[in-house]
Amino acid sequence: PLPQISAHERGFMPVALTRDFVKMTIPGDMSYLPVCQSCVRAFAKKIGFADKELSDIELSVEEAVSNVIRHAGAGKVEVAVGVGPGEVALVVTDDGCGFDPAADHAGNGLANIRARLQRFGGTLEWQNTKPGMRLALRLPARDSIGQP
Repeated sequence: PLPQISAHERGFMPVALTRDFVKMTIPGDMSYLPVCQSCVRAFAKKIGFADKELSDIELSVEEAVSNVIRHAGAGKVEVAVGVGPGEVALVVTDDGCGFDPAADHAGNGLANIRARLQRFGGTLEWQNTKPGMRLALRLPARDSIGQP
């Protein structure tokens, strides 16, 4: 089961929740990050990811969302996880200032996410959506999910 959301966590908006999809919107505030991570971890566990993969997924979500909050000045961050044929997609979208995907970025955030995902066959894509950014973390589905 997904974690319970307490009343004091105002601003967290579960937009959709089904057997193979969860989508949430949080304010651009670091205090909401643990709620987001917890939901993503619970969903990823439910659909068959192993403990080591769960850790890498959770750290990737932390990196992506915290970067948005720290650097983009976003008012809101949307995190969606969905199961499709052969893959699981985790998409982080924000309404912040974005960045130039072609530019060299001084930090290690995107490289760290990419390295974590590559450990189990995943990829990272990003797109400037003006305003904001869209990061797509794509992972191969486990045998029990996402198969046609």
